[in-house]
Amino acid sequence: MTPAPRRGMTLIELIMALTIGSMVIAAVLAVLNSANSTQALGEHRADLLQCVRVSLNQIRRDLQLTVTRSNDEQFTFLGTDGGDEGLPTDSIEFTSISGDPASSLLPTGDLLRMQYYLDLDEQTESTGLVRSALRLPLAEEMSPTEVELSSRTYCPWAVGLNFEYFDTTQQDWAEEWQERTDVPTAIRILLYVLPEPPKEDVEPSPDDVIAFSTVVQLPLAGTALGTGQPSTGQSGAAGAAGGAAGLTGGSQATPTIPGLPGGLSGLEGMGQP
Repeated sequence: MTPAPRRGMTLIELIMALTIGSMVIAAVLAVLNSANSTQALGEHRADLLQCVRVSLNQIRRDLQLTVTRSNDEQFTFLGTDGGDEGLPTDSIEFTSISGDPASSLLPTGDLLRMQYYLDLDEQTESTGLVRSALRLPLAEEMSPTEVELSSRTYCPWAVGLNFEYFDTTQQDWAEEWQERTDVPTAIRILLYVLPEPPKEDVEPSPDDVIAFSTVVQLPLAGTALGTGQPSTGQSGAAGAAGGAAGLTGGSQATPTIPGLPGGLSGLEGMGQP
């Protein structure tokens, strides 16, 4: 018996086979793309948490070594409130002691004029949280290269920065610290970052960011450098905050400060770093 001849695929069958194959390939590519996106987002968030931790820990170390001296502009503690619309862009400037030789080329114990602020100018080489540290006494004139070498960008994903200062005399948090000869008892820091890589030509809004916060108590609050006495403008109770009681020789009670002890905390479901 002669076998029946084999029939080739019709045009309709060929089109259906190609369509089904294309759908299967598209589904596989979609799964792979989703997996790659999830992995990239996970790596970004891990880098982000590490970046935030390093940034806030560095600010904490510098603030805890704050010193002040009455009637000396190079030792003035300044907290400027910025960002009237949208995210806050505060800045802070103070004098600190270089106490961590591992994070600085300067000898331990050198006095530094510190400044923390946000650089959001897209024309600059890097944007984000900037730490500037100039050794005292400051030169009357400094070249742009000297100023540039003193600065370091810590968190390129930072888009907002807020400082609040605890005023013991008012028993409340202040948005700025200006024209005073003392330093606050504690500082609350909020760092706003983008949870995902930024998109080009898109201005971040408060709904797009995550805030990380910590509270730093200043051991030398209320004590003027070299005097051993509480500085004017703050009560004796403030001078007892942290280690100031040992400097003044007193044993006063530490004032109650909301939010202490400070700790790094993530909001909006990012979890603890």
